[in-house]
Amino acid sequence: MFKLKGHSGCKLELHESKGVPAFVRKLSKDRSYDKRLYAQALKQISFEQSQTIFSPKILDLKFDDLNHYFDMEYIGGDDFVTFTCGCRRASLNAISEAIFSFIDNNIKNSNWIEFPLGEYTKKVNDTLYLVRKEKKLSDSLCDNIKRFLLEGDFSQPFLSGYCHGDLTFSNMIVSEYDLRIALIDFLDQGFESPIHDIVKLRQDTRYYWTLNLYSSTVDSTKVKIAWAHIDSMLHDRFFENQSIAHYYSRMQVLNFLRILKYTQDEKMNTFVKDCLIDAMGEA
Repeated sequence: MFKLKGHSGCKLELHESKGVPAFVRKLSKDRSYDKRLYAQALKQISFEQSQTIFSPKILDLKFDDLNHYFDMEYIGGDDFVTFTCGCRRASLNAISEAIFSFIDNNIKNSNWIEFPLGEYTKKVNDTLYLVRKEKKLSDSLCDNIKRFLLEGDFSQPFLSGYCHGDLTFSNMIVSEYDLRIALIDFLDQGFESPIHDIVKLRQDTRYYWTLNLYSSTVDSTKVKIAWAHIDSMLHDRFFENQSIAHYYSRMQVLNFLRILKYTQDEKMNTFVKDCLIDAMGEA
């Protein structure tokens, strides 16, 4: 058994059988996280596979007084940073198209509803309360963010439907030889929308979030050029739809505001704050 590093704080264990990887066990970081991890497992179980996008099969699921984990099949492949450094341009475009098609399909199967203003407002106020309490941002910036998030036009219809919920590059395992992607670490976003996946994807393609967390030495310039290329294609693909574009900036700002609740050092606080300010400028 080998212990692996996770991004959520949960423990990951690679279990082997006769020296060959057999399965990965994901354990809750503490009892308060059990409900979230259980929901993640259920979302992964219900995921509809396609020829290019799939998710590791859940092999076991145990949440009781003694156990707080789920087991999933081991999937070999590269993390997205490694893939980007070594792939051909044609492979990068093909993988990008697979991701965009996944979002497109979810958009087609979604419904247009009245914006869930009550749930959204509660999430904004609860998050701002914690950020203020921890003094992660100045009061004046918090006030500006609150105005940005809660004032304006909410009369446009809102896209409601399935999403991965945390569609960053850190949650993708890529196989270049057959151009397939395994998705992991699903997340329940509350009011589900494919817009969440666009928000999370641009967390990397515009802001290079996963690259900033990467611990190995890589050609960061090459990665940023490649991801900016993906971002340009993503923008052309989805932002022609004004109903998607209308809510994107607010949801991106709220996304970074929620991330700020979990940052642990001043360098990361500053990085997220800069992303927040940039996202407000995109509106």
